[in-house]
Amino acid sequence: MRYFFILIFIFSTEVFSDTYNKVELSEIKKELSREIFKKLEKDHYLKKIKKDNLNEGYFSAIIKRVDESKNLFIADEIQEYIKKSKNFTEYSFDIELAYELINLYFERLVEFSNFQIELIEENQFDFTKDEYLDIFYEDNEWQSNFEDLKHLWRLDTKNDLLVAKMSESSSSEPNSDLIKRYKNRIRRINQQKEEDIFSLAINILTNQFDPHSSYLSPRSAEDFDVNMSLKLSGIGALLGVEDDYTKIINLVPGGPAEKSGKINPEDRITKIRQVGSSEYEDVVGWRIDEVVDLIRGEAGTEVEIEFISFDSDNDSSKLVILKREEIKLEDR
Repeated sequence: MRYFFILIFIFSTEVFSDTYNKVELSEIKKELSREIFKKLEKDHYLKKIKKDNLNEGYFSAIIKRVDESKNLFIADEIQEYIKKSKNFTEYSFDIELAYELINLYFERLVEFSNFQIELIEENQFDFTKDEYLDIFYEDNEWQSNFEDLKHLWRLDTKNDLLVAKMSESSSSEPNSDLIKRYKNRIRRINQQKEEDIFSLAINILTNQFDPHSSYLSPRSAEDFDVNMSLKLSGIGALLGVEDDYTKIINLVPGGPAEKSGKINPEDRITKIRQVGSSEYEDVVGWRIDEVVDLIRGEAGTEVEIEFISFDSDNDSSKLVILKREEIKLEDR
């Protein structure tokens, strides 16, 4: 479960798709990548970075970041991308090829997840058979073909199921729990936007200059400002994600949500309306940061939120209008 601190608190409901939706490089991001590289070249305190093999090092870093365990690509694919990176003639980095590789990574991760779902549904694992899975990836090698790669995927899945069956916190249906986990992974991948791919590609680039240089997306910059100022305008709630729902984890003492007396931990958010607008946004299946964006706003403005009550036997809903306030994050 993932938590996101917000203080205030679309698109229609997401439909589960078992295929990867490729993210294309826009002209805006391509131009921005050039500006970022120029800025690094001109103003970074390390002035002597080697440019003659920069792109090759960049792609080696991407590969290490996305497939450090060496269980998603095969050796020929790795060699091909390293070869393409060497053939890049400019003294910079190939953002288009980076997108291609990162897209392939997510496509392969979705393929892997679907493969796991099929195996769990077939439920033909023999736990009396003596098999070995190397979980220490430091000395692993990429598989030479897809047949060997899928054999590795099968062992990974068998290990997941074994761990789920043996876990003290496991439910009575570990198979169903794993299928839900794999489907949620696919859903999260397909909820990505170009900014997510771009941030990954550019932060790997900035790390080639030094490990402490980072690119902050507009969203990350906003969150950084909140963490530095220890205050924001919102409803005073800690939000989390469970399945397709954003739900209340805790209420900030004295915040608008607590003072309303109508909201409780575990309540699930289904719709949001900005007071003054006639339209409700159905946010079931949304990314949590998108839900946060609808809830945050200027102090004094109002937002109406529809909740499913956590203690309701029939999933009854309730509408609550909250006036945003400045929330101090003193405990942060």
